[in-house]
Amino acid sequence: MYFLLVHSIVCYSQTYKNNLAFLGYNYTSIDSNFILANYDNGTATYQYLDSSELLMGVVSALIADSAGQLIFYTNGFRIGNKNLDLIPGTDTLDYTSITNNWPYGQPIANGAFFLPSLSNPNEILLFHKDWQIKNFLNFLTFTSYNTWYTTLDKTMNNGLGGLVSRNNILYNSEICRDGFQAVKHANGRDYWIVLQDDDTSTFITFLYTPTGFYGPFFQSMNFPIYRASGNNSIFNRQGTKYATICWNNNLMLFDFDRCTGQFTYNNQVDTTWLFLGPIFCFSGNGNKIYRSNLNDQIYQYDTADVDFNISRDTVAVYDGYFDGDSTKFSTMYLAADDKIYINSAIGYQHVIKNPDITGVACNVVQHIIKHPAWVGIAFPNYINYDLGPLVGSPCDTLSVLTNTPNPLQGGLMQCFPNPATNEVNIKINNVPLGNYTLSIYTPLANEVMHQEGKSTAKDFTKTLRVQSLASGFYFVKLQVEEMVWYGRFVRE
Repeated sequence: MYFLLVHSIVCYSQTYKNNLAFLGYNYTSIDSNFILANYDNGTATYQYLDSSELLMGVVSALIADSAGQLIFYTNGFRIGNKNLDLIPGTDTLDYTSITNNWPYGQPIANGAFFLPSLSNPNEILLFHKDWQIKNFLNFLTFTSYNTWYTTLDKTMNNGLGGLVSRNNILYNSEICRDGFQAVKHANGRDYWIVLQDDDTSTFITFLYTPTGFYGPFFQSMNFPIYRASGNNSIFNRQGTKYATICWNNNLMLFDFDRCTGQFTYNNQVDTTWLFLGPIFCFSGNGNKIYRSNLNDQIYQYDTADVDFNISRDTVAVYDGYFDGDSTKFSTMYLAADDKIYINSAIGYQHVIKNPDITGVACNVVQHIIKHPAWVGIAFPNYINYDLGPLVGSPCDTLSVLTNTPNPLQGGLMQCFPNPATNEVNIKINNVPLGNYTLSIYTPLANEVMHQEGKSTAKDFTKTLRVQSLASGFYFVKLQVEEMVWYGRFVRE
């Protein structure tokens, strides 16, 4: 495990929305027509746009302000601002030669996302990957060897935004190129960033906090997933379930613990070989999964079912509608209006109006929307910025990792030597007299040491023996009556 410090410990509360989506392009020529969809008010509205600097394809990551207005967006190769102009210095996010041969950006599912900075209210981080060719089981496929984050300042250039730093390494080993995701920690502030190894069952996670990144943490599921690229992975809005598709199109469902960042396989899987597509999404309440076969059927799964192979329900069959091309089912996504939108060729979209309802009553309405541009591929990678703390959990009440207005924050303590081997000394000035609790926590909010006593001197000093702790980074918290101090150290 390593700790990468990116900013100070100061944390800011910010509100962002994921109400927007970029859709489609005119695939008959290399032009720049695309659609900005807004699902903020319960009824979708659309703008038909042209940008000479940023073409949109499969990767469609955006972030909007609290009013739902666009701040930044990306196609995986470049970053644009709210005026649809390229942000200077962001035209080479992916160093591979494939970039030059794919004008619409990276053709990968959910390959990038934006997170608000947890240490600077003006900054936003884009997490993104490269895209490279590899040989997998004698098939040429695609993978990623670098995972980066790029820092942007939304106040630069008179509010159009600008580049602070580009392509900072988060993880520089091979991972699956698709299904790049993040979800709120159970404290309602920090974020888990989730990667998957390209051809094993290993999950790779980082914890992003106001003090930086913790990780990588590795969890092997002890059975083959074999991602080998080309497939998708997403969380439900509640952050409690995670679904992924393997290279052979098996749909697999996992439970996720927002406190610990651990996955649990719950034996729900659809092993249909090659006949179902790699694109799917959860319903708004997270209890249903919808999946198209990228052709003529849409399937519904109930996450409470024991066996997806048995319980898969066909909720729509292509009705044969043709308008110069077929309108068969393609990619899909759950929008902010709680409806699921399904793309197809030549600008048509289908809509699942009530996706939380079981069976055909979910109401799949075919070719209900007609756009002037093709929407057969693009779909947004939504991160739930509004997900709050897990009420009643240890992570909800643990103020060392949350923004809690009370107790009063007394500031930082001195921890030395740092790094520590056998002992770490704690020193704080101007501490009131009274009962105290002193605790040490891991970055995952696990308490590994707890002491109680009575403060009898204005300058508090304490020597803690830490030789039994594993190597890594630790938080220290001292609370005396209604005052709290924080510290941190590394155990070698």
